[in-house]
Amino acid sequence: MYTLKYSLFFAFLINVVFGNIDLGSDIDEFINTTLLIQSKGYPAEAHDVHTDDGYILTIHRIPHSRNEREPTSNRPVVFLQHGLLDASSSWVINFPDQSLGFILADAGYDVWLGNMRGNTYGIRHEKFQSNQNEFWDFSWSDMAKHDLPSMISYILDISQQKDLIYIGHSQGTLIGFSEFGLNENLANKIRLFVALGPVATVKYIKSPVRYLADLGAPTNQEMWYNIFGRKDFLPSSKMIEWFADKLCNFEATDKLICSNILVAFCGPTNFLNMTRVPVYTTHTPAGTSVKNLAHFAQSVISGKFQMYDYGSKKNLIHYNQTTPPQYDLRKVNVPTALYWANNDWLADPTDIKYLRSNLPNIVDDYEILNWNHLDFIWATNTQEFLYGRLVDLMKKFS
Repeated sequence: MYTLKYSLFFAFLINVVFGNIDLGSDIDEFINTTLLIQSKGYPAEAHDVHTDDGYILTIHRIPHSRNEREPTSNRPVVFLQHGLLDASSSWVINFPDQSLGFILADAGYDVWLGNMRGNTYGIRHEKFQSNQNEFWDFSWSDMAKHDLPSMISYILDISQQKDLIYIGHSQGTLIGFSEFGLNENLANKIRLFVALGPVATVKYIKSPVRYLADLGAPTNQEMWYNIFGRKDFLPSSKMIEWFADKLCNFEATDKLICSNILVAFCGPTNFLNMTRVPVYTTHTPAGTSVKNLAHFAQSVISGKFQMYDYGSKKNLIHYNQTTPPQYDLRKVNVPTALYWANNDWLADPTDIKYLRSNLPNIVDDYEILNWNHLDFIWATNTQEFLYGRLVDLMKKFS
């Protein structure tokens, strides 16, 4: 513990000396997921997972609660997968009584936090460098097909368990809905699928991002790449961290500006901890590929739950058909819990109806009033509004 305290202190001191941190800053803005976990008194591990197509993902683990010296044997495993432009830090970015990663560790779970290719913890590859176009040639379909099975297999191997509970937020639910219906071997390893702010179709999103969707239409596909390039989109960087720290940190009006940006994209909320806004905005966005954003844009236009659309000629090459294959939710037989919100501008309640009408094994279906898309991970009342109910459900499957 003393080693950790000294490490945090010297990291803070060095950044102050070199002008990276103002004395009004929160140290949580500038530390990684491992240190975020350890700074709250919990044990933390970082593991490298190699996907079957060569990406190297750093994932994180909380093996037991802060009140235990060692984990008890045969702790049930829970795997938490973040959303679009996010990272493993999202599950531990609030205080222990508000962050799902900590709450589940205290509830007796072996907690694992995933990361996707292209974010802060997924910018390595066995063959390509992150400055090469080839590295960024992926969308969420590739995450579902390669990242998800690789991480789950690794976690079960290390924990010596045969199955786990999977909790996804936003894009984390999307890749689950995609792969659990295609990959029966993977689906058999999932005891319970918890979908927070669930996403399959995004036809009815209210977020302003829908106005960029026309750039991702198949007839206009190259427009996305002409504007944003063919590599990364909103990666984590020292410049973004500095900007978020300086803009969001001191005056209440500055925090209001930053929180209003989040609200504009995700929906209105009254449950955001304004004092944590600089912390949120230095960890997020964590980056993804331009192709991934183009895939989401295609989904807004088509209203379909399908693979990336390359255009009819290239689709023949990739899929042996002129249209992209569609995912079939009716094949997702994993027990699934849907938790959604009426103010969610990215997982709109109208799109939720599509999930509800097609998923064959829904074990809980619950609407949280007055939450937006980010409240599932950042709200101040997560324990009262959702996590207590969630833990009760998980006990039935553990």
